Amino acid sequence: MNLVIGIYGYILIPIQLIVGLIDEITPPIFSEKVSQELPDSLIFTLKDSGHQIHMESSEEVSDKIFKFIHKYEKNYNWICICDVSIYRPEYFKTGKEGVPMSLFQLNNTCFNKKRYGTLFLTTIQWFVMMLTNAMVIPLSIAYLFQLDVNETSIFLSNTFLLVGLFSLLQAFFGHRLPIIEGPAGIWWGVIFITYSINTQLGLNRMDIGRGMELGLIIVGFCLLCMSFTQMINKISSLFTPLVNGIFMLIMPLSMSGVLLKGILGIDPVQSYKNITLIISLMVLLFLLILTKFKRVKWIHSFSLLIGLMVGWLVYYLLGFKKSFSMEPLFTHPTFFFWGYPELNWGILSISLVTGILMLSNIAVSIQSMLIVKQSKVSKKIYENTGKVTGLSYMLSGMCGTVGLLPLASSSSVVQLSGISSRLPFILASFIMLSLGFFRGLSNLVSSIPDPVIYIVLFVLFIQLIEIGFKFFNLIEMNNNNLFIISLSLMIGIGAMYIPYTFIQQFHPIVGNIIGNGLLISIIIAISLEQSFKLLKLKHK
Repeated sequence: MNLVIGIYGYILIPIQLIVGLIDEITPPIFSEKVSQELPDSLIFTLKDSGHQIHMESSEEVSDKIFKFIHKYEKNYNWICICDVSIYRPEYFKTGKEGVPMSLFQLNNTCFNKKRYGTLFLTTIQWFVMMLTNAMVIPLSIAYLFQLDVNETSIFLSNTFLLVGLFSLLQAFFGHRLPIIEGPAGIWWGVIFITYSINTQLGLNRMDIGRGMELGLIIVGFCLLCMSFTQMINKISSLFTPLVNGIFMLIMPLSMSGVLLKGILGIDPVQSYKNITLIISLMVLLFLLILTKFKRVKWIHSFSLLIGLMVGWLVYYLLGFKKSFSMEPLFTHPTFFFWGYPELNWGILSISLVTGILMLSNIAVSIQSMLIVKQSKVSKKIYENTGKVTGLSYMLSGMCGTVGLLPLASSSSVVQLSGISSRLPFILASFIMLSLGFFRGLSNLVSSIPDPVIYIVLFVLFIQLIEIGFKFFNLIEMNNNNLFIISLSLMIGIGAMYIPYTFIQQFHPIVGNIIGNGLLISIIIAISLEQSFKLLKLKHK
């Protein structure tokens, strides 16, 4: 049992559960409880089988086992197949006997250098993904708000600390999946539009920052209340595969312009010239080839990490490097970066609207990861996630950083690497958390050239579009659904091109929604899908 549970109760080897749907002795509900205790496990239900699945569906059971072995034989030395005829939830936490398990040895040694090497590289890759996702938005906001070098360093350190902390809290107490908690792109857009509108109204950068702090704190409190009253479960039911698929298409498309400008070296945060274009395109092409290079599995699995390191090295050798200071080496979190929170009704109202609509981001991030992992949604997953996200909003407000959300791009990492275990993710989160206390190290990793960061994110977002189409495979492509997809994409993408001069004519609440194509597309998709469902019920 200890071989299976590993360090601090987290799986070190893959586990598969197989259950018969019409099993009366050990009903499927017991297997679902086991799966919830072991969220990294895979569960398969055989529709026409009862308790004796190995006799009633021997070919199908054998097929599932062989596919399971083939999937993991290159990265793991052991796998586990459970018999849940005797079920005691506490056994999974204490390591007591009680759940018979079959351990299959795939290689000669249980924990050899290859196993540790895979764990190390996967941990580093997760850390790199956390880092790249945590850097782009804060650096853009630092440029927008005209922060100096010291202020930018503090702003980044606060962000790194919160990203690591809440990635850990979600992995232990929230959704319990390897999903990065990072600065949300939609909050990025809201901050840009809010800054543009409110500066026209005479507010300075500190006033806007203090208004955003209070907005995030109140949104976090509301989300906590919704989670404890289980309202979040009802709202999350609105985010069907149709809505999620639209979200997964619109979100990367809304970021594509910013990412492409960053790759080409025309991003306002850091300007490069001449040779940058050629270098960036070569690194991008190199990384795209790596993601499709499946003959050597470790190259494909760690393509993002390899691409980032190669890109960083190439830029460094050609003299494109940022200056940085290792002082001060150690620091503590800075609360109320912009000053003490202040009430601004315009900023507060758009924060509340955005916070509610961002439940779609939570639902999509979880469901996209479950699709990649081939797992099912547990009953309390949204409720638990909402509680941790509510706390993250409140602490983000108190630290003056961008609001954090589960990032849908995390599923891209698992899809590329084929490794869905939480252990490397948890170790990477600890590294990220510690980085927030060592500002000197934060400055060092922040010296990665901006085009390289944008290239890695660009490739990740390509994977998101692929996952979006996988959501559409779960629905029937009838006339109504095709109409919803087409209209939502058309209006959502079109809204991205509305000029700020037009948006500024409206009230801040309306202006922030009109200027956000992602919000508009989600509102249209949910409204149309629910309307068609009501019409269908009336006809019946």
